[in-house]
Amino acid sequence: MSKNRCFMSRLIIDNIGPISHIDIPINRVNVIIGKQSSGKSTIAKVLSFCLWLEKDIVAHQDKDYIDSELLKKELLNYHKIANYFNEGAYIHYEGNYITFEYHDLEHFNITMKESFKNAKNGKVAYIPSERNLVVLNNISSLPMDKSYVRDFLFNWLTAHSKYSKKEAMPIVDLNVRYYYDEESKSDRIILPNEKELEIDEASSGIQSVIPLYIYMNYVTKWIFENEEGTSYDKYSVIRKALLKEIAHDADDAEIDSYLGSPSLQMKIQENLALIRKTTKEYLNKIDLATVSDLMERLEKPHYANMIIEEPELNLFPQTQVRLIYAMLKEIDFGRDMVLMTTHSPYTLYAVNNCMLSYKVAKDLDEEDKASLLSYSSRINPDMVSVWQTNDDGTLSDIKTSPFGLIGKHYFNEVMNDTLDEYHAMIDYLEL
Repeated sequence: MSKNRCFMSRLIIDNIGPISHIDIPINRVNVIIGKQSSGKSTIAKVLSFCLWLEKDIVAHQDKDYIDSELLKKELLNYHKIANYFNEGAYIHYEGNYITFEYHDLEHFNITMKESFKNAKNGKVAYIPSERNLVVLNNISSLPMDKSYVRDFLFNWLTAHSKYSKKEAMPIVDLNVRYYYDEESKSDRIILPNEKELEIDEASSGIQSVIPLYIYMNYVTKWIFENEEGTSYDKYSVIRKALLKEIAHDADDAEIDSYLGSPSLQMKIQENLALIRKTTKEYLNKIDLATVSDLMERLEKPHYANMIIEEPELNLFPQTQVRLIYAMLKEIDFGRDMVLMTTHSPYTLYAVNNCMLSYKVAKDLDEEDKASLLSYSSRINPDMVSVWQTNDDGTLSDIKTSPFGLIGKHYFNEVMNDTLDEYHAMIDYLEL
């Protein structure tokens, strides 16, 4: 592997689901391709949990609340993988701010790294293959256990309301625009002739791509350009972290008593003065610059980490390619991370074109640049990792080209086998 790749973190998984052993660096763009039930979603779910755990510890500015019940709830049950943990199951995650090591619910370790003192809060988005459930009528009113699917549905309800008819969003190359109609409480698309349809009247491809593309735009663009609404629970976590910074020798009972004050049930922007007033006995210990810096790091998202299952679902091959171009164009490669699982070779071809566009960009004239759809989505190959799942529960790096591009992979083999069979029979046709 090239030592110049822009690895952000590292993930080791042993004996979970179909995975026997993997040890992979997490890059800015990550693609895992493989057969059904070969471990792609297992990797995605474990990584999603680790990213969430890191984010949650940063928000709390503390790790002591992490216990076996939380791990059971947020790792095993939330991602519906409790029965995947085999004998010898093991997770090791080394992120930007923490290291997490898991043997079982009673034996795990979390270490805060030196970089934790400057840790920033971010967004972790899991976009599941079941995303087209958002088109079902009254889906939000159906009883559902807390899970990654349920959370996506409720995150969608927050995100889609930001796209009014005035800001209708063009959807890849499907020649339609999407918006949320507040009056009728419906998701709508606008056709080229300006006729409108509700999303549940649209094709399966549109029903799959709109929740993916709109939510991805929300977490990579909208929340960084607008003021995102924040839940009371999140504000409570941040307030507690701020109080601990201010009243650093107070115990949890004292902190909780401060949080119970009605005067603290206000937005975080207004809390600093109120906290100072409430904690007069600690006033001389307050480092306002430190508290202000902590507020800035915790109050708003500073990055987006996205896990996306099967972006190609129900899409024509050409649209699959253009969706990948559109997705890579959305990502701020200096800030965001995406991991995609896929069955489709067209995902690989599209990612390869974006890397190749980067490699040849300096040699292209303006006409060539304008004609290449991948040019505006070009990405340094050092920022991309691509693996295929193997039958033995491991992964193989398939960026084997000397130029840092994707080399031979098993889809080439499948295609060759299919063509060999074709050529073996075609000669029997009478001309």
